[in-house]
Amino acid sequence: SELIVRGKVIAEGDAQNPIVFRFVDESAPPGSWGGINIVESFDSSFAYAVFRQADSAIHSQDSRVYIEQSIFESNLVAIRFHTSEILIENNLIRNNGTGIRFHFGQPVICKNDITGNGKGFFISSHPRNYLIENNSILANERSVVLGEEVPEDVSMFRNYWGSVDTRVIQAGFFDGQFESYLGKVEFSPLRTEPDPASGVNWNQ
Repeated sequence: SELIVRGKVIAEGDAQNPIVFRFVDESAPPGSWGGINIVESFDSSFAYAVFRQADSAIHSQDSRVYIEQSIFESNLVAIRFHTSEILIENNLIRNNGTGIRFHFGQPVICKNDITGNGKGFFISSHPRNYLIENNSILANERSVVLGEEVPEDVSMFRNYWGSVDTRVIQAGFFDGQFESYLGKVEFSPLRTEPDPASGVNWNQ
């Protein structure tokens, strides 16, 4: 089961009353429901929402979407998008198979806590016109994985990686250091400590 949106969806709760999207059985594993599939939609938005147990909690295609102050946990993929303009800011993305996966698109991804995922980022094809900075990306099995259609370097400056040791940081990447046809993740200059404004400002 999934929710398919071809118009506009606005799901904005508040800190005391977040909107929760989950499977009916709270003990069910990730992937127990499809997620929210947004197709050719403009100005859809999510704030103060919680997403659990989905295949792809939010899947945006050819859309413009804003995602802020929300929690994604125990999903196969937290946020997936294809050819979309998307703002992902001040979210907690933890304990998912993949945190953020995208194919093309124009994302602004800032001030998120991305932790404990199998992959923090999976970039599957040719990123363009993107900004990924001031995030805390740590304790993921792989911080960043580049797909086979990413021959160019990917800029991810001014993020906090949980370490300032470049060898430790690079060990979390699957990029051109392993396969010559892939680009490399460029991560310096980097933050030496987390942005104090990153993550959600509720659920403390």
